Amino acid sequence: MFDTRKIGARIAELRKAKDMTQMELADLMLVSFQAVSNWERGNTMPDIAKLGDLARILGVSIEELLGSEAQSRIVEKVVNKDPEIKMEEVLEVAPMLKPSQVEEAVENSQEEGVSIEMLKALAPFISTARLAKEMEKAKIEDLSEVVPLAPFLDEKYLEEFIDKQDSTKKSMKALSALAPFLDSQHLRAYAQEAMQGEDFDRLASLAPFLDEKDLDQVALKIFDSGKNAKKLASLAPFLSSETIGALAARIDPEEQSKYLKALAPFMNSKDLTQIAKIQMQKGNKKLLRSLLPFIDEDELL
Repeated sequence: MFDTRKIGARIAELRKAKDMTQMELADLMLVSFQAVSNWERGNTMPDIAKLGDLARILGVSIEELLGSEAQSRIVEKVVNKDPEIKMEEVLEVAPMLKPSQVEEAVENSQEEGVSIEMLKALAPFISTARLAKEMEKAKIEDLSEVVPLAPFLDEKYLEEFIDKQDSTKKSMKALSALAPFLDSQHLRAYAQEAMQGEDFDRLASLAPFLDEKDLDQVALKIFDSGKNAKKLASLAPFLSSETIGALAARIDPEEQSKYLKALAPFMNSKDLTQIAKIQMQKGNKKLLRSLLPFIDEDELL
């Protein structure tokens, strides 16, 4: 990667050696005074197409300007649209290229494949369409590898890409990380798929991104399974108090202690009081004490 500060300092040094002001250099380069100032501060780099003019005005070669023979060769490859250019070389000069120039360099490259790591690095510099094309060439072992690319991908393409993947690649962690970039229809489909397979871990991880109706279905599925009281409790922050109350009322009084401590903070006082009265009649003082902070004691009398 170019060291913009070193190159900026070199531009300033060469300009001063020519006894030239920043304004004069800007006029010769047909850029603004602020552009030259930013170059010399190392905030930005000159457009790669202007490097030849800048080197000529300052009386040096491009290699001397950049301070690197290797980097000057990469610049020549980009300018000459060399098909032998490699992705890592494109990335080396990407910060000083216009998006269209990066696109062209990537497209011209005859490199067969590109790694996920390289795609992550290139993503901010190329279009969503080009990124999608390059992803098709990459070997993706798990959807988790796609997560860093999601902000740069078109929603429709991302959904189609996920749909095409084998189920073994659709890890719970990856789907939940990608959820903010997917529409409700696809999230609903993934939730339905998880419900059919009783994949309660995936259901719980998708909960923050599902609408209330879908969440109610998820909660009912988990409840009816009778296997995952903890998973039901993990959904509670995302469910309406009415849904939680309805589910809690269906719990066998002998089993309520498994659920209620976790559900109580999210239930309305009326529903919780009814359950507390049943537990009081059963003499379950331990559970009753844990529920008291969430109900009006006067309602128990």
